[in-house]
Amino acid sequence: MDGQSNQERLRIAADWANNHCPADLELLGEAGDKNAVALVNYCLEQFGVILASNLTLAYNALKAAGKLELKPEVSAPKPPTAEELAAKEIAKQDADYRESIKPQPDFSERMREVQAKKDKENAKKAQKDAEGQLEVAISGYQCYRVNGGGIDYPGTEMVQKELNTIVARGANGKRDFVRNLAVVRQVISELPDHPQSGDVAKVVESLNVRLRDAAQAQPKDSLGTDVKKVGALGGHR
Repeated sequence: MDGQSNQERLRIAADWANNHCPADLELLGEAGDKNAVALVNYCLEQFGVILASNLTLAYNALKAAGKLELKPEVSAPKPPTAEELAAKEIAKQDADYRESIKPQPDFSERMREVQAKKDKENAKKAQKDAEGQLEVAISGYQCYRVNGGGIDYPGTEMVQKELNTIVARGANGKRDFVRNLAVVRQVISELPDHPQSGDVAKVVESLNVRLRDAAQAQPKDSLGTDVKKVGALGGHR
């Protein structure tokens, strides 16, 4: 007996398989099991002990004798022929030439696209900001009692409700909060000190009349059409 425990043999064999085993030795499956038995038996028969160096000697001897299962040889890639290299270079040159004659992107067009995107983002932000300011403008409106005795709460609530009915729309038919805010602020500035029900609608109608009159006063072109057309500032829901 060599005094080596089975546990020690297994540890040495595992270490050799993981760190020193030749790349062509099959370690997996049934072939791997056969190789392990052959290597261990050879070491014990020839050296009486399992060592990493003995396992390497066993591998060399058994491989030379054709008694080990080896992995299939991977053939090295075939070097390209001169004709293949020439064809590849011609294809590359052709691709480079085609790329060089492709229409280049119009820088000015690209800048217009960038500016249009920026304008769209700014307009979206302006709408969002105006929507919040519109709520503040309406909720901040107050009117006072005729006798000067403080805030007229019923009157304030009435006007706020009527202000909320004002809707201004853009050319696309969607609500335009920027214009809506401008209309509401103008209406508030023209309301009487002690408004009555319907005064908001009267101011809106007055604004629209003035706007139509201003549009009719615009200069005409040679065909007699308006050079600039202005839509209604606002209306009711």
